[in-house]
Amino acid sequence: MYFAEILIPDLKDNPDESRKFLEHFISYFKLQDLKIQKQLGLLILVINYLCVIYKGRTFNSCSDIQKESYVKRLFYFPIPKLISGVTGLRTLCLFTYYGHADQWKKLKYDGPIKR
Repeated sequence: MYFAEILIPDLKDNPDESRKFLEHFISYFKLQDLKIQKQLGLLILVINYLCVIYKGRTFNSCSDIQKESYVKRLFYFPIPKLISGVTGLRTLCLFTYYGHADQWKKLKYDGPIKR
């Protein structure tokens, strides 16, 4: 959840939005193939372990500034598979949040064209 708050600032200090996001994220996550679910779970563990190595603390216990700098750093990490995984996780978070009609107005999007 903290990772998503860095990517989607509207979630920070907004319990209702965070709850809705988490519900949608879990539903999208469950739609993924079991292999992908396991890989995403492993990726989240790796993100946290690397944070302990580089920051000396878990991701959840870092300050907002530390979290933001760490997430930005992940996109330039020297391991291509990690960059791919973080990019996929970011895409899933953004799709989860902006993929629902209640968020479309923020994007000035009226929704799909209906015939």
